[in-house]
Amino acid sequence: MLPNPWASDDRDELEDDQQRKHIGTAPSDLTPYFDLVQLLWLDKEHCRLLEEPFTKEEIAQVIYLLPGNKAHWLDGLTAAFYKEYAGILAPHLLTL
Repeated sequence: MLPNPWASDDRDELEDDQQRKHIGTAPSDLTPYFDLVQLLWLDKEHCRLLEEPFTKEEIAQVIYLLPGNKAHWLDGLTAAFYKEYAGILAPHLLTL
């Protein structure tokens, strides 16, 4: 029996091949790129702010920014409906 040239016992190589199949790039292919990129880090205060739950005021503000003639959710209701009832709906949307 001839050896399979595509077979490998190397787990990292197999994982890279699987990822390459699904998204076109393996993590090891990106390493040189990320070595060149200077990443920014968040301080503890910014992390704390990002981890806080949304407020109903923030949800209402986002609702008012949506274009009114499109249904943005699977319920089929347009943003105009959500804008009309934002005060009633925002507290319920917090639970999602």
